[in-house]
Amino acid sequence: MDKRKIGILGGTFNPIHIAHIQLAKAAYEQYDLEKVLIMVSPNPPHKAGKVIADVVHRNAMVKLAIKPYEYMKFSDFEQMREGFIYTAETLTLLNEKYPDNHYYFIVGGDSLDAIDKWYHPEIVLAKCTLLAAGRDDIYDDVLSARIKELNTRYNADIRMVKMPKHDISSTEVRAGELEDVPLEVAQYIRDNDLYGF
Repeated sequence: MDKRKIGILGGTFNPIHIAHIQLAKAAYEQYDLEKVLIMVSPNPPHKAGKVIADVVHRNAMVKLAIKPYEYMKFSDFEQMREGFIYTAETLTLLNEKYPDNHYYFIVGGDSLDAIDKWYHPEIVLAKCTLLAAGRDDIYDDVLSARIKELNTRYNADIRMVKMPKHDISSTEVRAGELEDVPLEVAQYIRDNDLYGF
């Protein structure tokens, strides 16, 4: 029996912005996924010491942003655990709990570039198909070469997601670029005095 194809777009989402939504949409359409879980990380190790909005607010903003897309589902799976949350552990637990699913973990090309520094990248790449999108200055030919190299080294299944290049980051949104988030999210940020607005 074929496994269910489930996408995961994980992140801090501090806050979620338009490029996150477009990445989830592109992966869903190009790889015929059943749904995409938008998984909010409560305490990501690579963001230690940085100012992050309370997870209650980040959850609320994600729910507002994905409401128009019935195939995008909010997930608090990573919020059930204490301490730093690692993708290798998340994928191991998901595969144990839902053996009928095959997971497609969606990342930007910048994350792929740093994958050797992840916590147990060999486990991450053994537990999912990794979908990587080009972003900013990471062009398709550079990304293709990186994917080929990592697939060989880790015996992995990494594939490319084609999407328009976007120069959007949560850092810029927090600095005042509210036009880069869905309208409902921008209103939520203002209503709750987040990021100095």
